[in-house]
Amino acid sequence: MRTILFLISINVLLGVCAAEEIEVLLMDDGTGPASATIQDVSWLAGYWEGDGFGGKVVQLIAPASGSQMMGAFHAQSASGDTTMYQFYTFLEKGDTVILRMKHFSSDFIGWEEKSDYAEFPLVVVDDRALYFDRLSFVETEPGRLEAAVDFKSGGIQRFYYTRAPLADQ
Repeated sequence: MRTILFLISINVLLGVCAAEEIEVLLMDDGTGPASATIQDVSWLAGYWEGDGFGGKVVQLIAPASGSQMMGAFHAQSASGDTTMYQFYTFLEKGDTVILRMKHFSSDFIGWEEKSDYAEFPLVVVDDRALYFDRLSFVETEPGRLEAAVDFKSGGIQRFYYTRAPLADQ
C-alpha cells in the first residue's frame, strides 16, 4: 500500500511541476482564418519582459487604436548586446485579425525587402490565447505570457514573459 501511495504522490508532483508547453498551430490548406476583432487581441497590450533566444527579450504592445495595435520586440544576447528588433501590427482584415511583422538587425537593417513583411493569419482565438499560423501567444496565468514560434527550418523557439510596469521617466 505504501508503494502505491508513493507512486501516486510522485505522479501528482510530476503533474504539478511539469508545465505544459503551449501549442503552435498551422493554417490548414482550405481552412479560413478565425473570426476575430482587434478587441480579441487587446488583452495583449502592455510591456512584457522575459527570456528567449538565449538572452533577454522585451515586447512592447500598444493599446488598440481604431482597428489596429502596434508592437515592438527587442532581443539581447546573454551578454546584453542587441541581436535583433521587430516591428509589427495586429490589424483587422475582413472578419479576422492578422499579424504583420518586419525584422531588423541590431544595426536596424531590414531583413525583408522594403515593401515585404511576414504575415501570420489567425488560426484560433480563445480566452487569453491567440494562435496565429506558426506563432502563438498565451497568457498562462495572470501577468505571465508564453509565446512560441515555429521556424520552418529551426524548430520551435519559446519565450517566457512577465508583465512589467513601464519605467518612470
